[in-house]
Amino acid sequence: MKKVFLLLAVIAVAGFVAVPTFGADKLIVQDSGGTNTVFVVQDTGMVGFGNAAPTEFVDVVGNGVSTSFRLTKFGGNPGAVFRAAGGTLAAPTQVLANGLLGGFVGAGYTNAGSFSPNKVGLYFRASDNFSSTAQGTYMTFETTTAGTTQKISRMTLNDAGLNVVGTISQTSSRDYKDHIEELTSDKAMEALKNLSPVTFNYKNDDQGHVGFIAEDVPDLVASKDRKSLSPMDVVAVLTKVVQEQNKVIEALSAKIDMIERASKKE
Repeated sequence: MKKVFLLLAVIAVAGFVAVPTFGADKLIVQDSGGTNTVFVVQDTGMVGFGNAAPTEFVDVVGNGVSTSFRLTKFGGNPGAVFRAAGGTLAAPTQVLANGLLGGFVGAGYTNAGSFSPNKVGLYFRASDNFSSTAQGTYMTFETTTAGTTQKISRMTLNDAGLNVVGTISQTSSRDYKDHIEELTSDKAMEALKNLSPVTFNYKNDDQGHVGFIAEDVPDLVASKDRKSLSPMDVVAVLTKVVQEQNKVIEALSAKIDMIERASKKE
């Protein structure tokens, strides 16, 4: 009996309070002052970290209202796994096309005292009605902005490639660059001469494309691993060549005008 009382005393000092009452939270851990709940398991099965009233199955609140989560694992493959189903726990149903499989979402706190509905999210969705043979998936990255109408920018990555709703741009500010030099016409002409456009389709995809083979392009526009290409590199080469050709065309036009004027005088 003394051991039981000693155990209860240690639990009380540690701020650990077990509530066995049916229908109430089953596990509550408070701080050393016994005023703030730092961990709770509700009767509903929801778990709160730094949050006495979790609204999700796992609800983590860090310092203030900021939330953080860290997973550390030595060896193996650390990560998070999402598993989704329709229906209920007692009667689960298949996931349908475009159904949410999981995701990560960020939202900010406002001066109105609530979290903004505008958020950024990385979502995983089903591209098929899931079956034993159809289990296609795709991923979207979405951002929203406030205004008279809500605007959504979205990038979708699936078996057809990357599709963008909105605009996509490559960072090109002088602030991020070193060793800036003008591309010479000779280098541009040489690169263009050695670019070999081809038609092709990607493996496991019968849709036709037009482009280049990364391993075969000239060094000026090649990537380090020669497995990918930057469209802006090719655009820069074409721009320089067109500029040089325009100079030639303008010079020829001026010469033709001069010849025509001279012939009229005769």
